[in-house]
Amino acid sequence: MLVLDLSANRLKSKGLLRDSLINATHLESLNLEGNKLKEVPRNLPNSLKTLNLEGNLISSIKKASFRNLDNLEHLDWQEMQFSKYPPVHLRPCIG
Repeated sequence: MLVLDLSANRLKSKGLLRDSLINATHLESLNLEGNKLKEVPRNLPNSLKTLNLEGNLISSIKKASFRNLDNLEHLDWQEMQFSKYPPVHLRPCIG
């Protein structure tokens, strides 16, 4: 599976099991737009190139959230209200 679209499913942070996507080793694009996530899901597969978090309830992003996402090229987080600006290391992949 290369693309997984879970947009507009009313997913909450607790609804995504901690390791639910860790074995999706070929996943390149994950769309989580328009859900009710309060944090970036943990243990995302390191094969991800595109991650869409637009329109969620995430107010801050921890550096550890992207620890193993070495292939991430595009991160979309429009329409989110950050309490502090995202870390400098993420700015090159902001969409």
